[in-house]
Amino acid sequence: MPHAASLGLGNQRQVRSTRKVDLVTEALKAQLIDGQLPPGCTLSVQELSQGFGVSKQPVMDALRRLQEAGFVEILPQIGVRVVDPSPRDAEDFFVVFSALEGVVFALAAQRRTEEDLAHVRAAITVMNAGMQTPGLPATAHRDTNRQLHAAIHRAAHSPVAADAASACWDRSDFLLSTWHVFDQIPLEDETRRNAQIAEAIEKRDAQAARELAEAKILSVRKLMIAGFHKNEAGHAEPQEDVPGWPGDRSALSRVLAGESP
Repeated sequence: MPHAASLGLGNQRQVRSTRKVDLVTEALKAQLIDGQLPPGCTLSVQELSQGFGVSKQPVMDALRRLQEAGFVEILPQIGVRVVDPSPRDAEDFFVVFSALEGVVFALAAQRRTEEDLAHVRAAITVMNAGMQTPGLPATAHRDTNRQLHAAIHRAAHSPVAADAASACWDRSDFLLSTWHVFDQIPLEDETRRNAQIAEAIEKRDAQAARELAEAKILSVRKLMIAGFHKNEAGHAEPQEDVPGWPGDRSALSRVLAGESP
């Protein structure tokens, strides 16, 4: 029978191994989101393990996680490649993402406290100030936008809904970096929409908050579609809006909110 000390040593090794996988995963994900690993590029497990100073196993485990999250694809006999999303997949993703965020924003309007509202307004102030700073990198806009959404997610007081929506954030930022959309967002429109979002949450207007959230994300989708046309980045033609989705209140959004479609 093994001694307690040997069992403890085994647990420590497992913790260290798990931590290595976590660190490699987050480091690679950051590079993917920042656009340092462009779509279609191949990744060498050996080079990554040498670069991170770890064995190949933590690297492979990290890549498997990233494959499950939709960032890379592991191809037998070929290797690992960063995914190159099709225009249709990207468009569909933002339709679904907008519906999820719409639910969270609506809940925030219904459930927010005065303290929650203050945090939302503070996040908007920081984001607006950043957008007015000349030469501010797109990554800074991305980070302040995340902070705003995080504040609204906390105001929703719904871990289930917030977790479902926030799970899309990394994928969203990866797609935005892929097509350099952050550099194309009209700052005046973003500032105006932020003010409208704060007002809807303050007035507890759930429908307006939902519609503004969907409009905010679907506006990014439109920029991507324009980019597809301009750069011919893909073979599929941009898809028309799915009936009942990006209108005043999407069918999917209503279903997620527990209402009739």
